[in-house]
Amino acid sequence: MIAPFNRRIATRAFSLVEVTLALGIVLFGLFTVTGLLPVGLASLDETITRTTEGQIVQRIGAELRLIPYAELAALSGRTRYYDQEGELLSATGNEPPAGSRYRITFTRALPRYPGMERIADPALTAEALSLIRIEVARLAGETVLETRYHVAIIPDGGI
Repeated sequence: MIAPFNRRIATRAFSLVEVTLALGIVLFGLFTVTGLLPVGLASLDETITRTTEGQIVQRIGAELRLIPYAELAALSGRTRYYDQEGELLSATGNEPPAGSRYRITFTRALPRYPGMERIADPALTAEALSLIRIEVARLAGETVLETRYHVAIIPDGGI
């Protein structure tokens, strides 16, 4: 005698509708994460750029404090080039070296601050303080993508 067909075994599987809904939810999540990927990568690139720029400016500020005060005037108008990791590159001529990502230009100026007009002899202040403006230009080849300015005020420490 043949046993009757048992219907309970067939009801234990997922239906096609349930599988389709689960697949749709998983795909929606994957597309959302994939859509956020370019934003995250752009943010990462911006963070790396700002960190490298900050390290370059910090290193230059430390160098400026070590230069004898009388030699700071000769620094004005000079240009340096750095690579994407913040390492100094040696330039030959007026063209940027290969692999340069940052161009640093120095400008020396008289410091200006509130109340300076009341000083009897502003030349005394110029003898005691130097304001060095550090222009940081981010490069792509020879094209300037963005320029930021930083200022270092260097006192005459008698060196």
